[in-house]
Amino acid sequence: VLLAILVLLVGILAAWRASPSSLGSITKRPDIIDPEEEPSSSGYQGDDKELAFRYGLIEQRLMDSGLSLASEMGTDGSAQNLAIEWIAIFDKAILDPEHPILLQRYALAVFFFSTYADDDIYDYDDTDGDEVGARKLDELGWNDWGGWLSGESHCTWYGVECQTEAGLDLDMGSVTHLNLTSNNLKGFLPYEINGLIDLQLLDLDGNSLTSDIPETIGDFADLEILYLSNNEFSGTIHTEIGMLSSLTELYLGNNGLEGTIPTEVGNLILLEALALNENSLTGTLPRELGNLNELSFLYLDNNGLKGQLPSELGSLKKLQDIRLSANAFSGTIPREMGDLMGLEYLYMDSNELVGTIPDTFGDLIFVKEFHLFGNQLTGSFPEQLRELELMTHLYLDHNALTGPLQEDLFIRLLFLEELYLSDNKLTGPLPSSIGNLEMLTRLHLSNNNFSMSIPTQIGNLDNLEECFLENNQFEGAIPLELGNLVNLRELLINGNSLGGPIPFEVCELTETQVLTEFHSDCNGDPKKVECPCCTECFD
Repeated sequence: VLLAILVLLVGILAAWRASPSSLGSITKRPDIIDPEEEPSSSGYQGDDKELAFRYGLIEQRLMDSGLSLASEMGTDGSAQNLAIEWIAIFDKAILDPEHPILLQRYALAVFFFSTYADDDIYDYDDTDGDEVGARKLDELGWNDWGGWLSGESHCTWYGVECQTEAGLDLDMGSVTHLNLTSNNLKGFLPYEINGLIDLQLLDLDGNSLTSDIPETIGDFADLEILYLSNNEFSGTIHTEIGMLSSLTELYLGNNGLEGTIPTEVGNLILLEALALNENSLTGTLPRELGNLNELSFLYLDNNGLKGQLPSELGSLKKLQDIRLSANAFSGTIPREMGDLMGLEYLYMDSNELVGTIPDTFGDLIFVKEFHLFGNQLTGSFPEQLRELELMTHLYLDHNALTGPLQEDLFIRLLFLEELYLSDNKLTGPLPSSIGNLEMLTRLHLSNNNFSMSIPTQIGNLDNLEECFLENNQFEGAIPLELGNLVNLRELLINGNSLGGPIPFEVCELTETQVLTEFHSDCNGDPKKVECPCCTECFD
């Protein structure tokens, strides 16, 4: 039915274009009329002279407002051209050119024509038959475009919410929310979006939008939430972003943004969440980030940021989650970061940080996950970390930490689930307090210089699934208590000075098909370890 209506509509437009007073070509679109309505009841019904006059008034208002340029509206097939033709001719709301909501309705139309589909839709025809043509349109368009450009109140369009202005009908309210997350939007975000002057939430997360984020994004005085993550935006973060004085959440992650983080971000004093992760940002962290006293979440991971971490980060007293992983930050860790008393998640791994772990980190008593692996940190294991009783994940592997572990290190860390200390220079015995970690599932101590015997208390770790002890200096017999680890999937003890037979209780774990990777030094002549159940033997 829709395609039949379109054919009729195109015929009407063709006759209208041929008249002397025609306003120019009208580009055919498949969805600018309601399929339930007859074409004759759609849009403005005046004669050509009246239509031309109406069109001119609307065009002049749009130019006076600064929303669009005449050249853009006059370019056949442009989003602006399609939008003004729709609102002047086909929109069944038939708004007066001076109607206070006309600019917003036009802005929504420009947004639609900018993001609905790729260029193929402009060349649509039904030469392959109505059914094939309709299927093609569905494949190109948004996942859900219910109501859009139907002539009904824009407040009922999918993803749009409004508030009512004094003196206006509810149906013509001002747009406050535009939420089209994961809706197969393509194309670009037009600068006319700033026509939605009362916008409080803009959520376009999870689409395929490209090009720059327009500078006019900074015009939203009331915008509180901006979600543009998981698109294909490029270009830089414009300084105008700092004009969003009401903003509380800014998510621009997983795009192709480049350049530096503008210092103007520090003007967003109400900001509670800042996510610029997974882009190609470079440069140093602006000290102005320390102005964001309300910030709870800071995600800057997976960029090309570098330089010393500013001590001003320690001013973010409400911070709960900081993620700086996979950058090129260098220098020492600021002691002031120990002042982040509410911090729960600390991700600073995969950088080039040097020096020691500040002793002030022992004050981060609410930390659950502690990620500092993959740096160049030195010094002894910070004994203050034993105070972090709520910690569930501790990753300090692939650094250059030295010295022994304190015997009482693990007494209070009762919630620890994963402990990664591999690829350091740690020495001495493995503390017997390791047996207190009854919730531990992964123990990675490989490639250090731990010595003496493997403590029998390791058999208390009922939930342990991975136990990597290879390439150390452990000696003596393999404790039979390892056989208590009924959930153990991987046990690597090769590259040590262990000797004797593998206890029967340990081999039983392989027979139950739970322990599928078991490595020891069971090669050589003579063999250091007798292991009939190992999956791989080393010299």
